[in-house]
Amino acid sequence: MNRTESSKDRIIDGLRTKIERLEEELTAIRGDAKQLRGALERALGEAQYWKEQAARLGQGRS
Repeated sequence: MNRTESSKDRIIDGLRTKIERLEEELTAIRGDAKQLRGALERALGEAQYWKEQAARLGQGRS
């Protein structure tokens, strides 16, 4: 193997390593996004509940 092939192999190996790291980071980000989505859905549900409670209280005053 000559120097050029060796250099290409090192570059390819380095790129593969970077891709693997990026894939791992993306997997972690996806997990975080799922957790955030769940938290937002719960918060929206709670907000809707309190909105309905406030509307009921407002109707009771009339």
